[in-house]
Amino acid sequence: MRIAVLLLVAGCGAEGSCLVLPADCVPQYDPVFDEIWDNTLSVSCALSGCHGPDDRSGGLSLGDNPDNAFDALQRYITPGDAPCSRLMKHLEPTGGRSQMPPGGALLDEERCVVRTWINDGAVR
Repeated sequence: MRIAVLLLVAGCGAEGSCLVLPADCVPQYDPVFDEIWDNTLSVSCALSGCHGPDDRSGGLSLGDNPDNAFDALQRYITPGDAPCSRLMKHLEPTGGRSQMPPGGALLDEERCVVRTWINDGAVR
């Protein structure tokens, strides 16, 4: 049984703390942005009442297409550094108010896709 470690440590990134994420993971699908949009963001995040084209929950609107979503996410990611990216801080299951999506975390393999994409430079 694999136990995911999630700790906040000081001294990293613009926000002053970073996650400690498991060293290895198995992505659910190919870690490229268009796949992330198709398989995760458009079905779990860019919904009415959340981060859809007419919504700005938490100040973030992903719009209704991958181009808008990519542009909007730029202030939430630190390319090459998933542990210090705000996006990962919201996606990891912390049990806090900022847990995204609300109601339950994405699967480990799905979060792995996003983490791998960020660590690989978060390119479009």
